[in-house]
Amino acid sequence: CDILAPDPYNKGRSPMRNIYDSVTACVEETDGTKPVMCIIGNYGTAGKWRPDREELRTMCYLAFAAGSTALGFYSWMEGDEIGGKMDTTVQPDQIESYRALFKEFKALEPALTTANLSSGAPSVEPAQPRGFFPCAKKGRDGKLYLIVASDLYRSATRKIVFPAAKGKSARLLFGPSHTGT
Repeated sequence: CDILAPDPYNKGRSPMRNIYDSVTACVEETDGTKPVMCIIGNYGTAGKWRPDREELRTMCYLAFAAGSTALGFYSWMEGDEIGGKMDTTVQPDQIESYRALFKEFKALEPALTTANLSSGAPSVEPAQPRGFFPCAKKGRDGKLYLIVASDLYRSATRKIVFPAAKGKSARLLFGPSHTGT
């Protein structure tokens, strides 16, 4: 195959790390020699789960942290159930979510489309319980990028150990601001 595209059906908070695990399995299965494009589910009917903007963002960053170098979005439901057809033509809020996310991703594009660093990768302390998923990428612009995604739905603190960044400064692009190094 030329591109491997996992389509994990996580359907909400049960849990979103299924996206991370699915992409990781694909990257490992191809020994990192093929591009992996994660398909993000973004659909639902009235009264059933459909991701909000923050959940959509989290799913995307979980895919990037796991090694996906591209994303696809599945935003369609046939409408066999009450509520009828559900696609982006009848969900303008989803279009606005896409616009906001694509703008954010465009700013990170030099790194998001590159493979994760295999040596000197960041780690999380403590590693258990799971819930924080870091990766490091060297962008085409020569800068190091650290991405940390979490699917915990609550405040928690972890130490991210990233030896390659020792003595360097960082700028937070998205997320709650925390002090410390």
